Amino acid sequence: MSSSVSSFGTGGNSDSVFEVERTAATIIIAKHLDAEQCSFYNLTVLATDGTNTAYVQVYITVLDSNDNDPIFSQQVYEVIISEDTPPNTEVAQILASDRDEHHQLTYSLHSSIDSRSMSLFHIHPTLGTIYTAQRLDHEACVQHILTIIVSHALFNNKPILCVK
Repeated sequence: MSSSVSSFGTGGNSDSVFEVERTAATIIIAKHLDAEQCSFYNLTVLATDGTNTAYVQVYITVLDSNDNDPIFSQQVYEVIISEDTPPNTEVAQILASDRDEHHQLTYSLHSSIDSRSMSLFHIHPTLGTIYTAQRLDHEACVQHILTIIVSHALFNNKPILCVK
């Protein structure tokens, strides 16, 4: 732009998310961007020297980042199953959500009160379905308390599954 330009302005910027730095004729981010709230901006930038005015359309796409924690639909799941339940039987469906646009949640068994419980169950890593891995023995253990983790990149969240 010419050094004789006296002012810049923007249209389509009702939330004042962007500003125009006049000396460099640069659009700068003035407020936090969040793709879940608004992922696209259509700005009209104008420059004027007092006599002549020029306009340009600027399209800005905000890409989603991993800025939301995954959240379980409930913190404790309680399931009652019989000890004669065969292996590979579905016993619980763990549900979680994430507000990030392109999230991929991964479920895993993290720990248990009794370490033997870890070998008695397995979880589908992308569906969150918990299955028996082998037959349960009521006399050996009356209750299995498992901690499940759901993760999405850097975030982890832990609910408790209590199997009786």
